[in-house]
Amino acid sequence: MSEINNSLAILCGGKSSRMGGFFKGNLKIEEKTFLEMVYEVTSPLFDETYLIGNPDINIIPFTNSENIIRIDDLYKNCGPLAGIYTALKFSKSESVFICSCDMPFIKKEKIEFLLKTHEEYGNMITIPWIDQRFNPLFGVYSSKLVKTAKDLILKRKLRVSNLFKLEKTMMVYSDDATVFKNINSTEEYEEIKKSPFLKGDKNSFPQNYKRLTSLYHKFREIQSPSET
Repeated sequence: MSEINNSLAILCGGKSSRMGGFFKGNLKIEEKTFLEMVYEVTSPLFDETYLIGNPDINIIPFTNSENIIRIDDLYKNCGPLAGIYTALKFSKSESVFICSCDMPFIKKEKIEFLLKTHEEYGNMITIPWIDQRFNPLFGVYSSKLVKTAKDLILKRKLRVSNLFKLEKTMMVYSDDATVFKNINSTEEYEEIKKSPFLKGDKNSFPQNYKRLTSLYHKFREIQSPSET
């Protein structure tokens, strides 16, 4: 295989307590599982795809699902930060696109824009900013973050946002909140199945993206810790 530029890591960790412990990637909309919907959109853009989380999860098979590389979290019970660290540790590429398994409405154009922005500005992290908050589980992370992520885990500073305080992070504004919708409860799942989004043109949502080139919300860009 030629040199790998970008990898995809789909995070499937979490206890899904509000879903009764059910693996959210196996939830279905219109006969397709969430994981299948995520993979169909994302996989053509990347040379390799990882599924990060419990390898004992029984995934409902779908076309080309056998091509997904399954990896267990290197640190247990440490949340999404451990999943991100595991992906960065195993990836052979310069950056990894992180995506949660419970985001069935993501769009190829959004991913491409984040990847382009990440490279253009030389960021360490590039994530979307939607509805006055950021989404750390749909964005680009440099493989150079491995040491920083591990240090945070060992110090039990497990919020992904702790990375933003230490590394060059760009938040990219989008007014298309539906694309980044994830499902956290049975109530949300039932509600999303009734959504007009499923009945209309799935390409009709605004494509507006704005780079926040000088604003990093409440996080400021600071000098990264030197490697020792």
